[in-house]
Amino acid sequence: MVIGSTGYGTFVDQEGDLYRVLEKCLGAHILLVNPYSQHAISRIEAILHPHFTLEKFRTEVRESIALLKRLKASGKAVKLKLSSDPPLVKLTILGDYLCLKHYHTDLDVQTMPQYVFRHNLDDHGLYNLFYQYFLQRWENPEIPEYDFNTEGTMGTR
Repeated sequence: MVIGSTGYGTFVDQEGDLYRVLEKCLGAHILLVNPYSQHAISRIEAILHPHFTLEKFRTEVRESIALLKRLKASGKAVKLKLSSDPPLVKLTILGDYLCLKHYHTDLDVQTMPQYVFRHNLDDHGLYNLFYQYFLQRWENPEIPEYDFNTEGTMGTR
């Protein structure tokens, strides 16, 4: 389970943290930023990085979608949602481990510290908090599922 911006650096780039994981996993739920939303445009403008333009952002999302589409076609249970809201955190949940970085408004997420939490049998702790955050975002009916067949969000056909 992943919440991210474009997904490119996380699972498309061969050096990304999840590149090999996605190739081997049985399924994934991925929530990325809709590259055509106003929040995406605002975020790119706020970062002020000369090499990271809106077109590059959109290209990275398209490449992430292409990878996920290929994985789905190979039989993996892959689901994608594109949110119009900016992500507050870069969040990855792999079984009993959760990795978290804060998306600062005008800083590159790679410069932010990463936190790792492990699930325990207690029903409290930050793992459970962020796991519930993911589920809340994922199940939000205002964020439609991406349809890989029509290359659009479900409900907007």
